[in-house]
Amino acid sequence: VTIFGHSAGGSCVNLHLLAPKSQDLFAQAVIQSGTANAFWAWRSPEEAKQKSLEFIHLLGCSKDNTVSIVHCLQTKNISEFIRHEIALYFKGGFLVNFLSKPTTDGEFLLGDPEKLMEEGQIQAKPVLIGETSDEAALFVPYVFPNITHNLINQEQLLKGIRMLVPNATEDFIRTIAVKYIEGNHGPAQYRSAMSHFYTDRIIACPLREAAGNIRKTGSPVYAYLFAHRHSGSVWPEWIGAIHDAEIPFVFGTLESMLPANQTYTEAEARLRRKMMYYWAEFARTG
Repeated sequence: VTIFGHSAGGSCVNLHLLAPKSQDLFAQAVIQSGTANAFWAWRSPEEAKQKSLEFIHLLGCSKDNTVSIVHCLQTKNISEFIRHEIALYFKGGFLVNFLSKPTTDGEFLLGDPEKLMEEGQIQAKPVLIGETSDEAALFVPYVFPNITHNLINQEQLLKGIRMLVPNATEDFIRTIAVKYIEGNHGPAQYRSAMSHFYTDRIIACPLREAAGNIRKTGSPVYAYLFAHRHSGSVWPEWIGAIHDAEIPFVFGTLESMLPANQTYTEAEARLRRKMMYYWAEFARTG
């Protein structure tokens, strides 16, 4: 059995590599664009309880006991859950306040995933792991939806950085900006800097750290970087291989990405065949 997942699914696959009770249930794993040591992928039991109580309060269900809380929640309309979850999501920082995140339960997961990996408490199994070159590029227009051509100024860059590191000092935020601007100024460079920082912070850095820790177990780790921009992409030219760009190549469903009356190129057909072969061969043989 080979388990594989993408984004939050990738982080869940990573959790199975850390879970002793999953040891005998699969032979190898594929982790695409998401790992359990990312800041968005796990929260401590204390944080989980606090966040649950905050959500319960927003719904007006702060009661004296669990039974009363459950009864109150059962009276709420689903639209109320959605509205308050969205409000909670945007409070305090981008991707920080997902309501539902895995937490340590002492049964399946025995500790902080990042610490478990650093300590080598990870199953020694073959792993295929990787990312796309522009994972988080789409977050620029998402965070700033009303700007022209997704061009941002320096203050917007600082605001965008602050959303991912909400507890950082202003000096630290400006240091990050200087690092990613690389001495070049202007709206396009600020846009690029934000995109690259988001890619590193959300996906690339934790993923590469996880790959290194998995490799320390002695298991083979096959790493990839998917950098192909689809010929039928509807996104602006500055956006390359976005989050999930590799999936139609892995599943052989390139047609699903195409606008009407457009076909994919022969080079893309060859890439699709190669990737389907790589994933299937890994599943068969590890």
